[in-house]
Amino acid sequence: MKQTSPRRRTAHENPTSSTLSPVDIPAPDLADLDRLALLLVDVQRAFDDADYWGPRNNPHCEQNIASLLAEWRAHHRPVVFVRHNSTDPHSPLRPGQPGNDFKDVVNGTPDLPSPSRSTPAFTASLT
Repeated sequence: MKQTSPRRRTAHENPTSSTLSPVDIPAPDLADLDRLALLLVDVQRAFDDADYWGPRNNPHCEQNIASLLAEWRAHHRPVVFVRHNSTDPHSPLRPGQPGNDFKDVVNGTPDLPSPSRSTPAFTASLT
């Protein structure tokens, strides 16, 4: 079932718009959300270690993840948790360390198998 998005207003229809052109620009088509999965990647306790990683620049990250996860599950859409298993012997992300555990915000059972990996999740080899 394809969802349609409303048409954007022109500058003449929306007096608060900073755009002066009366050209009607269509809103982009939204993906069919029922065919998508939410990927939660590397939401692990180790990233709270400011001594190892440095200060964080995203203080609302967990709150945003919790909201997104709750909304996604309310619509019965699939969720995948991806965990980074470091092979670096000094990394707090290596298996068996407390930092390898998911944060509390990543709760429940994923709908698809939870892949663990030791390489970056979105890295591909071109060779």
